Amino acid sequence: MSDETKVISPIELRRYHRRVLRYTLGIVIACGLAFGIGWGLSFIFPVFLAKFLVDYPVSSRERFQQLLLAMVLTVLIGLSVSMGVTHYPVILLLLVGLLMLYAYYLFLDPRWNFFATILIIAVMLLPYLGIIHSGLAIYVGSGLIFSGALAVIGFVFLHWLLPEDKQKDEFCTEVTPMSLTRQQRIEDALKALIVVYEVVK
Repeated sequence: MSDETKVISPIELRRYHRRVLRYTLGIVIACGLAFGIGWGLSFIFPVFLAKFLVDYPVSSRERFQQLLLAMVLTVLIGLSVSMGVTHYPVILLLLVGLLMLYAYYLFLDPRWNFFATILIIAVMLLPYLGIIHSGLAIYVGSGLIFSGALAVIGFVFLHWLLPEDKQKDEFCTEVTPMSLTRQQRIEDALKALIVVYEVVK
């Protein structure tokens, strides 16, 4: 009987400790700010920050722009739909359907996965809150934007405070995800929309 032991290089071990420290410090500070100040939807701030730190251990200018767009632009799109056409159900359903189709199309690209997820949430949540009360949609939308933007700023600050180890590990090989063709993404997005749209209606 042979024992198989996985050899962890010093570089990988140092990188792991740095990420754990960054995550722990970030969540402690985020929870302290969120529950200490208590703005609208403040509890989402630590949740978003935790997701960013786990899913994106390496920070870059492109990553910062994508996350900021996901947290601001998507919610603004949802708010604009909820403010304009809530009194016209047919137009509202068409707009929501088109935006969901675009979100599912983006979802199949690993680079825009998070952006598409927040877009789906904003498009499905905010317009229907706007039907109940326009002030409720504005409250939830502004809370999402503020907490999300603060999480992105916290993500960048933590990477500046505890930067990622740039030294390459000879034992580590980077795996790039397989990307679908444009036609496959359109077909899969249409299938997803057909399944979900009945629930939305």
